[in-house]
Amino acid sequence: MAHHRSHYAMQFQALLGIFWWSSGASRQSIHTLQRCGLSISYDSINNILSELSPKCLAEAQPIAQSPHLATYDNINISISSFYEQREDAPSKVQSGTVAVLYKLRNANPDHMGLQELLRREREGRDLHFSEDIQPSLAQLGNIKRQLSLHVIGTLTKWVPGLFHYKSHPDLQHEQRRSVPQGYKTEQFPLRVSTIEENSIKGNIAVLRNIYIDQLGLKEDDFTDLAIPCINDQSTNARIRGAKVVRADDMNSFTRIQCFQLAPGLFHMLMNLLWAVLHVHRGTINCTGSLAYWFSVLDRKRLSSPQPDFHTLRSSLVQILDGLLLACWSIELNKHGHPDFASFSTSGPPPDELIKIATDIIDLYANPDDTSPPPPPRTKKVSNQKQETASRFRNSIMLIRDLLYVQELSAAISGGDWGRIEDILGTLAMMFKGAGANNYCTEVLHLIQNLRVVWTPEFA
Repeated sequence: MAHHRSHYAMQFQALLGIFWWSSGASRQSIHTLQRCGLSISYDSINNILSELSPKCLAEAQPIAQSPHLATYDNINISISSFYEQREDAPSKVQSGTVAVLYKLRNANPDHMGLQELLRREREGRDLHFSEDIQPSLAQLGNIKRQLSLHVIGTLTKWVPGLFHYKSHPDLQHEQRRSVPQGYKTEQFPLRVSTIEENSIKGNIAVLRNIYIDQLGLKEDDFTDLAIPCINDQSTNARIRGAKVVRADDMNSFTRIQCFQLAPGLFHMLMNLLWAVLHVHRGTINCTGSLAYWFSVLDRKRLSSPQPDFHTLRSSLVQILDGLLLACWSIELNKHGHPDFASFSTSGPPPDELIKIATDIIDLYANPDDTSPPPPPRTKKVSNQKQETASRFRNSIMLIRDLLYVQELSAAISGGDWGRIEDILGTLAMMFKGAGANNYCTEVLHLIQNLRVVWTPEFA
């Protein structure tokens, strides 16, 4: 509409053109869109980006000098679809690193002191399983409440007569420590560098590029400034390696001490999905295994150790919903309801839903208490009973693990860090049991920081 009023008004085309460019559209595609009036030219987009870059850095400079959070990750940019067949030809893909600074909500500069955290780290204790990793009784109560609401959520998701329970105030997840509704963290992206962060040396260079080269700060500015730094496990491991290599350097910045590490929650969820897949994959011939259910659902491209995140996640959600609906059907029969329609027409109160959901967790998501002892292997019938008992136990453990996956996913979506903290110890045990030692160690590092190293105000 602005363009129709004046052919000099290009606000819409400029914003849409930047969107096409950021989405990976080719130069030819942008040129075609420009001829259709849906974009500005490719050269104009480059001019706008050149103007935006110093402005973004100018906005990020005061943020870098105040309490903030930093993160960065690798990026691969396709240079061309064609390349020359010679040794000194430019690479088809340019690898580098992109960094973003985030403004911390309600952060007090007095609570961001680095020296106090370093003292607590030197004098801190080791973790104890019963005190720090195993969930407390209060946390177990909170976890069971949250999981029971997930069980109810499956029923209200698929049974038409119970849709209205989704918004019932008594069936909402309790907020433990969540961000205010509608709050959005301010973010300040920096320039992409051509430094690759896939090594200890590369991470040292990336951090220097961010704060010294791009933002123009000095090493002395970080003498007593602690900066939360959230990355994937691989990046955090290399930063810890850089701290060891630079342990005897001149100041806290060159020693990399000012960066207080924590794992990215998306990467944690993605690796938890892969861990559950590794434990429960089984084979197609094993009834109740994930491979069996993938075959039943006709899901493809899930045979690799680390399949696509969204495909795997949607598949596991569908499997969990089916298993929980089967559990609901069994329990409702015990209460005199032959089907879901009969139960929905009875108008059950929320307390009844919570009671049945709690029973489902106790019976079908708790392998320690519900699994019957294996029968003696003396006859063919006994072997069949033992095989059935084994499948039943495996299904129980699958339901339990998928419920924790769903709780972590829902807590991340809801921005509720308190719910995530309740299950950190359990996640560490799940990663360890699945052989994902790197992420088990990463979660333990986080627990160590939360319980021992960081002050309550900083945490």
